[in-house]
Amino acid sequence: MRTLGILLAGGRGSRLAQGSPKAKVLLEGETLFERAARELSAVCDEVVVVLPEDFELATSLPRVNDLIAAGGPLSALVAGLEARAFERALALGVDFPRLTASKLTRLLAAHGDHPATVPAPGGRPQPLTAVYSRTARLPLRQAFESGARAVTPAVMALGPRMLADHELRALGLAAGDFADLDRPEDLAAFESRARRET
Repeated sequence: MRTLGILLAGGRGSRLAQGSPKAKVLLEGETLFERAARELSAVCDEVVVVLPEDFELATSLPRVNDLIAAGGPLSALVAGLEARAFERALALGVDFPRLTASKLTRLLAAHGDHPATVPAPGGRPQPLTAVYSRTARLPLRQAFESGARAVTPAVMALGPRMLADHELRALGLAAGDFADLDRPEDLAAFESRARRET
C-alpha cells in the first residue's frame, strides 16, 4: 500500500512568539521541520512538504505550493493530497513533536477503508495528524472551491473514523501525543517534560 506523507509546514507561528515561522523553531537542537520530516519519512514511501510559494525553507524533500497564499491548513491539505498518487496519505502538521515514527505507524495501522481516520483526543478532532484515503481528495477540493477555509468542518463532512481516547489508548497512543505547539507555554511544557524523561 503506497503511503504518501504530507508535511504541513507553512504555519507563520505568530502565537508561538519565537520570531520565526513554526518550521524553523528550534526544539532540542533541531528545527520542528527537521524533526517532523525525519519521523514522517520513516513511515511513508514519499513525503511532500506543503508551503506558501514565498516561504523559504531548505529541504531536499519535494516541495508543493499551497493553493493560495496564507490559505490555511485546508488549502495546504488539499494541495498535498493532489500532489502525488497514493493509496493512503498521512498528514502531519510540523508542530506536533510528540508524534514519533512508531506512533505514526500505529495511527496508520488503524486506518481501514474510511475516507479518513482522525484522532480525536478529548473529543477534539486533529485533522492535521490524520490518515486520508484517495476518496477524500475530491470532496475536500470541492469544499475548498466552494469557499470553505476551516479544515475541521471540511474533514468532518467526509464521515471519517474518529479515534476517541479509549481507541487511542488501545493503539498505545496518548491524548498528549496530539498536542500541538501554538503558544510559548506549549513549547516550555514540552521542553520541561523532555528534561524530566531524560
